[in-house]
Amino acid sequence: MLPALRVPRVLIIYSHESAEHTGRVLDLSDRLKDDGVKVAVDLDETSPPDGWPAWMDRQIRESDFVLMVCTAAYRQRVEQPDETPEGRGAIWESRLIYDYLYHAKLVNHRFVPVLFHGASPDDVPVRLRASTHYSLYDDYEALYRRLTNQLRATRVGTGRLKRLPPAAKATHPLSTVFSSEHLNKTMSNPRYYDDILRLDRTYDRHAIINKETVVVVVGTTVVAELLDRPAAEFLRDHIDQRGAEYPFRRGIVVTDQAWFDEALVLQGNPVISIGGPPANKLSAEFNGRPQSAPGEGKYSIPGGVARTGFYCKNSQALPQVGLWGKTAGETREAVEYYVQNEKGLGSFLKMSWK
Repeated sequence: MLPALRVPRVLIIYSHESAEHTGRVLDLSDRLKDDGVKVAVDLDETSPPDGWPAWMDRQIRESDFVLMVCTAAYRQRVEQPDETPEGRGAIWESRLIYDYLYHAKLVNHRFVPVLFHGASPDDVPVRLRASTHYSLYDDYEALYRRLTNQLRATRVGTGRLKRLPPAAKATHPLSTVFSSEHLNKTMSNPRYYDDILRLDRTYDRHAIINKETVVVVVGTTVVAELLDRPAAEFLRDHIDQRGAEYPFRRGIVVTDQAWFDEALVLQGNPVISIGGPPANKLSAEFNGRPQSAPGEGKYSIPGGVARTGFYCKNSQALPQVGLWGKTAGETREAVEYYVQNEKGLGSFLKMSWK
């Protein structure tokens, strides 16, 4: 069954830059109106009786979607208001939008960045780069589908549940969420669809990474990829679950080579290194690092003599942790203990997500 069509109320906001730019905004407004959308734009008003600030506040409050036409000038006026004498309207609008996002705990369903030809994804204000943007008019159909609740593909109806036979009882002494059966089902990136929408055509890492993103590092060797990465990916899944609706509170798994190659992007972030010093260069660095403050440095993880943990803080007071064992199985058990112990992953995330 097809979803019900809706007639959305849409507000278009933009920066007053040139007659050509204003003409593009008017063309977009007219096209949406022709396609049945209720559009509000300041071009349809001359002087609201209650004044422009009140008019804008009301339009944002009553609209289903707010299309933000992003340009370099728009971003500068939003993010550097003290340096731009023009564009007080854009500054006022952006503050209203940020206030709505704050009260929605940064969950964004309504505010949609759009780009005209010649604009770049870099022109989207940083606080909205995690949201899907649309390049016009290449992406007009995708934008129209979103505004009118029309999916690209029809959902398949729900069938009957299947009854499965009982699973065989695990024989491993540590059969928990980190059992071999579960590790066999790990995914390299469960957020692939979201990430490709944010990164495709831009490859700006800031669209998916900020200082709350936890970097999980594994070795580059074949053995580390086969045995340490599955444990790292389950650790990442637990981080993602606790991050819930916050888009940047997530884990990403990278190799030790990527950690050092992309130091400018990653090394200010909270990090957990998985796998022993012979297989992981970051763990090797941790292993050889002298204790710099009380409570920092290497420690033994309870439950096994060959399980090692490492803890310190980086220059921004964010945690850096290493977890490894003498064997891949002991590394897995060290990770499991860390996840289940509230003084482990729970404390780590409290420090990372202040």
